[in-house]
Amino acid sequence: MPENIRPQDAVLGSCLGLAVVDAETSTVRLIHYTLQEYLSQSGIFPDVHKTLRQICLSYLNHKLIRGLPVGIIPDLGEMPFLKYSSLYWGMHVKMEPSDHSKSLALELLKRGGNHIYATLLV
Repeated sequence: MPENIRPQDAVLGSCLGLAVVDAETSTVRLIHYTLQEYLSQSGIFPDVHKTLRQICLSYLNHKLIRGLPVGIIPDLGEMPFLKYSSLYWGMHVKMEPSDHSKSLALELLKRGGNHIYATLLV
């Protein structure tokens, strides 16, 4: 829900300068590749795929997202998580599948091409 989205400055401030937003693409990135390598080490973030698959699928199944018109790409600067969740939810499910994630994925896939994520995949 829009009222639950924190301002960009608040989010970046909580990252202690380790992340920046590319103004051209509205993409969040880490300040240096060595930080990416460190954070990618096994065991630093347990259950990361479980958490991300839950967030991505819950987001895509939310009524506000399901209600977006198909075939019209919204301003992704206003909805930056829409692109990420549309492109990567499957990878997170594949990495750590569960019955709950399969249920959420089936709910999403039942809509077929009648969901905004299908537009973003093209």
